[in-house]
Amino acid sequence: MKKIIKYKLNKGKIPDYIENGGHFPNNDDEMIGISTDNIDKTKIDNSSVLSNEELIAYIKSLNLTKEVVTELTESEKEQFAKGWIANNM
Repeated sequence: MKKIIKYKLNKGKIPDYIENGGHFPNNDDEMIGISTDNIDKTKIDNSSVLSNEELIAYIKSLNLTKEVVTELTESEKEQFAKGWIANNM
């Protein structure tokens, strides 16, 4: 089963256990990605597995904008996060 992973680049590269990454970078250089199927949790270093609720909270903490002009509302961020989960999991 694929998992939502919060991770940092490993020497400038996306870790090999991430098949779809680079999403939603924050000021701490953390990003969100989707793991490969049946990820071995022992391979995850400097990363963390997020639940759907934790991803929503993470996205709500970011300063996301739509069309580079208007900041998203909390509700819009939550809907965006749920849509991203539905499309990627």
